[in-house]
Amino acid sequence: MNVNWKFLKNPWAVFGGVFSLVVLFGLILFSVQVVRYIGQIRLGAPNPFEAKSAEKKAQLLFRQPVLADDVRSQVEAEEGNPMLGNPEAPIRLVEFLDYECPFCQRSAPDVRAFLARHPNDVLLIIRDFPLESVHANAMGAAIAARCILAHEGANTYWRYHDILYRDQLNLSPEMLRASAEMVGADAILFQKCTDAREPEESIRASLALGASLNLRGTPTFFWNGTPIPGAIDLATLEAMFAMSK
Repeated sequence: MNVNWKFLKNPWAVFGGVFSLVVLFGLILFSVQVVRYIGQIRLGAPNPFEAKSAEKKAQLLFRQPVLADDVRSQVEAEEGNPMLGNPEAPIRLVEFLDYECPFCQRSAPDVRAFLARHPNDVLLIIRDFPLESVHANAMGAAIAARCILAHEGANTYWRYHDILYRDQLNLSPEMLRASAEMVGADAILFQKCTDAREPEESIRASLALGASLNLRGTPTFFWNGTPIPGAIDLATLEAMFAMSK
């Protein structure tokens, strides 16, 4: 038998060959797993990597201190504030928002999708928190949206709310008026309300409340009194919902 003694005399060559086979086998297994996950996701299953990350984020968020009952009742006040969902829902999700904030815009579709999935379990309450020092048109947009709510009702408000985010880069007074016309608002009432800045006092009250809570930016959410600073995605909302059961 002809033996390649030169090969056997080099143990590093043996080790390298075995190591290469192990790496190759691992890559094959990983590729098969990735293909399987992609197939599941295409069929509508949740992304397992995203779900695991969202679960960890939800666990961290739930470790934050919950608001005291008296403060929570102020934050969750319904009177005069836009709401969406079931008023009797066990979960109250409050959002302090700024219509010029890109992170608010980013979170909005996921928040709405979450409410659509759980219409009986969640009530969304909006609190205005326009950051006037950095967003020149934020207060004007908040006033316009509140005028729509006061004179046209909740359904028209939510349509207007969505338009403001869609056209976020142009929240000029002219655009706010054009958007009001787009949703069918009474032009005279809208102009009168915005010129008089009728909702400004209540908006200032929300600003003061947010300042007392040391809010550092928008959006800031509160889930049954638990603070959620910054943008939030649907996967994290779902993880928090699962943990709240």
